[in-house]
Amino acid sequence: MPRIVEEYGNNNELTAIALANPLLALEKIGYTFSPEAKTEIENHVRFGKENASRYMTLKKNIEQSVGATIDIDDTQAVKQLLERELKKSTPGDKEKILSAIDKPVSFSKSELSDPLQKYKSQHPVLEQLVELRKLQALNPPLATQESIEKIQKSSPSFFNKISFRISRKK
Repeated sequence: MPRIVEEYGNNNELTAIALANPLLALEKIGYTFSPEAKTEIENHVRFGKENASRYMTLKKNIEQSVGATIDIDDTQAVKQLLERELKKSTPGDKEKILSAIDKPVSFSKSELSDPLQKYKSQHPVLEQLVELRKLQALNPPLATQESIEKIQKSSPSFFNKISFRISRKK
Protein backbone atom coordinates (compact mmCIF):
# COMPACT_ATOMS: atom_id res chain seq x y z
CA MET A 1 0.00 0.00 0.00
CA PRO A 2 2.74 2.57 0.74
CA ARG A 3 4.20 2.02 -2.76
CA ILE A 4 0.78 2.46 -4.37
CA VAL A 5 0.06 5.64 -2.44
CA GLU A 6 3.53 7.01 -3.21
CA GLU A 7 3.16 6.28 -6.92
CA TYR A 8 -0.52 7.19 -7.42
CA GLY A 9 -1.45 9.29 -4.38
CA ASN A 10 -1.53 12.56 -6.33
CA ASN A 11 -3.60 11.22 -9.23
CA ASN A 12 -6.94 12.97 -8.67
CA GLU A 13 -8.86 10.74 -11.06
CA LEU A 14 -7.58 7.58 -9.40
CA THR A 15 -8.15 9.05 -5.95
CA ALA A 16 -11.79 9.77 -6.78
CA ILE A 17 -12.22 6.19 -8.01
CA ALA A 18 -10.52 4.83 -4.88
CA LEU A 19 -12.88 6.80 -2.65
CA ALA A 20 -15.89 5.32 -4.44
CA ASN A 21 -14.53 1.80 -4.95
CA PRO A 22 -10.95 0.90 -3.96
CA LEU A 23 -11.08 -2.37 -5.92
CA LEU A 24 -11.83 -0.57 -9.19
CA ALA A 25 -8.95 1.81 -8.52
CA LEU A 26 -6.57 -1.11 -7.98
CA GLU A 27 -7.85 -2.78 -11.17
CA LYS A 28 -7.31 0.45 -13.07
CA ILE A 29 -3.60 0.40 -12.19
CA GLY A 30 -3.26 -3.24 -13.22
CA TYR A 31 -4.13 -5.45 -10.28
CA THR A 32 -6.42 -8.41 -10.87
CA PHE A 33 -8.50 -10.39 -8.40
CA SER A 34 -10.22 -13.74 -8.54
CA PRO A 35 -14.01 -13.44 -8.19
CA GLU A 36 -13.78 -15.00 -4.72
CA ALA A 37 -11.08 -12.57 -3.57
CA LYS A 38 -12.98 -9.65 -5.04
CA THR A 39 -16.14 -10.63 -3.14
CA GLU A 40 -14.25 -11.11 0.10
CA ILE A 41 -12.38 -7.81 -0.19
CA GLU A 42 -15.51 -5.91 -1.21
CA ASN A 43 -17.45 -7.32 1.75
CA HIS A 44 -14.63 -6.44 4.12
CA VAL A 45 -14.43 -2.87 2.75
CA ARG A 46 -18.22 -2.47 2.78
CA PHE A 47 -19.16 -4.12 6.07
CA GLY A 48 -15.98 -4.14 8.14
CA LYS A 49 -14.37 -7.30 9.48
CA GLU A 50 -17.09 -8.39 11.93
CA ASN A 51 -20.10 -7.52 9.82
CA ALA A 52 -18.52 -9.02 6.68
CA SER A 53 -18.28 -12.31 8.51
CA ARG A 54 -21.88 -11.98 9.71
CA TYR A 55 -23.07 -11.09 6.20
CA MET A 56 -21.36 -14.12 4.64
CA THR A 57 -22.70 -16.41 7.39
CA LEU A 58 -26.26 -15.17 6.80
CA LYS A 59 -25.89 -15.59 3.04
CA LYS A 60 -24.49 -19.11 3.46
CA ASN A 61 -27.27 -20.05 5.91
CA ILE A 62 -29.94 -18.83 3.52
CA GLU A 63 -28.40 -20.79 0.65
CA GLN A 64 -28.12 -23.93 2.79
CA SER A 65 -31.73 -23.57 3.97
CA VAL A 66 -33.04 -23.41 0.43
CA GLY A 67 -30.49 -25.72 -1.16
CA ALA A 68 -29.42 -23.25 -3.85
CA THR A 69 -26.86 -20.55 -4.52
CA ILE A 70 -28.46 -17.14 -4.93
CA ASP A 71 -27.43 -13.61 -5.78
CA ILE A 72 -28.84 -11.96 -2.68
CA ASP A 73 -28.67 -8.53 -4.38
CA ASP A 74 -30.96 -9.68 -7.21
CA THR A 75 -34.50 -8.90 -6.03
CA GLN A 76 -36.10 -11.05 -8.71
CA ALA A 77 -33.94 -14.05 -7.79
CA VAL A 78 -34.84 -13.62 -4.12
CA LYS A 79 -38.53 -13.39 -5.00
CA GLN A 80 -38.35 -16.57 -7.10
CA LEU A 81 -36.59 -18.37 -4.29
CA LEU A 82 -39.16 -17.23 -1.73
CA GLU A 83 -42.03 -18.12 -4.02
CA ARG A 84 -40.73 -21.68 -4.12
CA GLU A 85 -40.05 -21.75 -0.37
CA LEU A 86 -43.41 -20.27 0.64
CA LYS A 87 -45.59 -22.85 -1.14
CA LYS A 88 -47.13 -23.88 2.17
CA SER A 89 -48.03 -20.32 3.17
CA THR A 90 -51.48 -18.93 2.60
CA PRO A 91 -51.71 -17.21 -0.80
CA GLY A 92 -52.46 -13.81 0.77
CA ASP A 93 -49.37 -13.89 2.99
CA LYS A 94 -47.23 -15.18 0.16
CA GLU A 95 -48.19 -12.27 -2.08
CA LYS A 96 -47.64 -9.76 0.74
CA ILE A 97 -44.21 -11.23 1.48
CA LEU A 98 -43.20 -11.15 -2.18
CA SER A 99 -44.42 -7.57 -2.40
CA ALA A 100 -42.41 -6.64 0.71
CA ILE A 101 -39.21 -7.85 -1.01
CA ASP A 102 -39.54 -4.98 -3.49
CA LYS A 103 -39.75 -2.42 -0.68
CA PRO A 104 -36.43 -1.20 0.69
CA VAL A 105 -35.37 -1.09 4.31
CA SER A 106 -36.02 2.44 5.54
CA PHE A 107 -34.87 4.68 8.36
CA SER A 108 -37.47 6.19 10.65
CA LYS A 109 -36.57 8.08 13.82
CA SER A 110 -33.04 6.65 13.71
CA GLU A 111 -34.34 3.09 13.48
CA LEU A 112 -34.30 0.63 10.62
CA SER A 113 -37.61 -0.64 9.38
CA ASP A 114 -37.90 -3.59 7.02
CA PRO A 115 -41.27 -4.38 5.41
CA LEU A 116 -40.35 -8.09 5.74
CA GLN A 117 -40.02 -7.79 9.53
CA LYS A 118 -43.67 -8.62 10.23
CA TYR A 119 -43.43 -11.82 8.14
CA LYS A 120 -40.16 -13.21 9.50
CA SER A 121 -41.95 -15.89 11.54
CA GLN A 122 -43.51 -17.31 8.33
CA HIS A 123 -40.30 -19.06 7.29
CA PRO A 124 -36.78 -19.45 8.79
CA VAL A 125 -35.20 -17.89 5.70
CA LEU A 126 -37.17 -14.67 6.21
CA GLU A 127 -35.63 -14.02 9.62
CA GLN A 128 -32.14 -14.32 8.16
CA LEU A 129 -33.11 -12.28 5.12
CA VAL A 130 -34.39 -9.45 7.34
CA GLU A 131 -31.08 -9.34 9.21
CA LEU A 132 -29.10 -9.46 5.97
CA ARG A 133 -31.17 -6.65 4.44
CA LYS A 134 -30.55 -4.48 7.51
CA LEU A 135 -26.81 -5.02 7.20
CA GLN A 136 -27.02 -4.03 3.54
CA ALA A 137 -29.02 -0.90 4.37
CA LEU A 138 -26.48 0.21 6.99
CA ASN A 139 -23.55 -0.39 4.63
CA PRO A 140 -24.17 0.86 1.10
CA PRO A 141 -22.45 -1.00 -1.75
CA LEU A 142 -19.28 0.23 -3.40
CA ALA A 143 -19.75 2.29 -6.54
CA THR A 144 -20.06 0.39 -9.80
CA GLN A 145 -17.93 1.16 -12.85
CA GLU A 146 -21.01 2.68 -14.50
CA SER A 147 -21.71 5.04 -11.61
CA ILE A 148 -18.07 6.15 -11.47
CA GLU A 149 -18.15 6.90 -15.21
CA LYS A 150 -21.34 8.96 -14.74
CA ILE A 151 -19.75 10.96 -11.93
CA GLN A 152 -16.63 11.59 -13.99
CA LYS A 153 -18.64 12.73 -17.03
CA SER A 154 -21.03 15.00 -15.15
CA SER A 155 -18.52 16.53 -12.79
CA PRO A 156 -14.92 15.91 -13.80
CA SER A 157 -13.59 18.21 -11.07
CA PHE A 158 -15.78 16.73 -8.35
CA PHE A 159 -12.65 15.95 -6.36
CA ASN A 160 -9.91 18.46 -6.77
CA LYS A 161 -6.41 18.21 -5.36
CA ILE A 162 -7.00 15.19 -3.14
CA SER A 163 -4.03 13.04 -2.24
CA PHE A 164 -3.35 10.13 0.05
CA ARG A 165 -0.50 9.91 2.52
CA ILE A 166 0.44 7.07 4.79
CA SER A 167 1.95 7.85 8.14
CA ARG A 168 3.38 5.17 10.32
CA LYS A 169 2.34 4.98 13.94
CA LYS A 170 5.18 5.17 16.39
